[in-house]
Formats: sequence, structure tokens, C-alpha cells
Amino acid sequence: MITIGKQAGVRHFGFQAIRHYVASYLADKQIFSLTQVSRLLRHQSKATTERYLQVVDPQLRDVMASLEEESHTESHTKKRSMEAMNRK
Repeated sequence: MITIGKQAGVRHFGFQAIRHYVASYLADKQIFSLTQVSRLLRHQSKATTERYLQVVDPQLRDVMASLEEESHTESHTKKRSMEAMNRK
């Protein structure tokens, strides 16, 4: 992970940072309730989960939405390409 991060020019991060991000994302998008996120993280208290979650900057929501849209479009396009190739 450290080598890949250096090659990509990204500061080192670990599993805990990914865990924080995913929990924050799920709570911010209101995909799951605080109770569900708390259970996912195996916290005994919702208060612990509330402290754990990072507030997503509202200005970054548009950026995140754009990335999600691009990722979805790209994977859908690749799937169509593969299906067309398999038909030949």
C-alpha cells in the first residue's frame, strides 16, 4: 500500500482511514441509519459512531457525485463492449 501510494503521489493511509471514509459516506448519503452504521462498525454506543464519522464538506458532494457517475458510466460501457466482443 505504501509503494502504490508513493507511485500515485498519495499520502499513506491505512485500513482505519478507509473504515472512517466508508462509514462517513454511508451516513452522509443516508444510505443507512446511524444505528445501522454503528452496528456495521461494531460500536456499542451510537455516541461513539457519531464521534467517529467525519463530516463531508458540502462542496465535495458534487465532486463525489461526479466520480460516482463517471465510475458507473465507465463500468456500464465496459460491460457493453465485452458483451459485443463475446457475440463475435
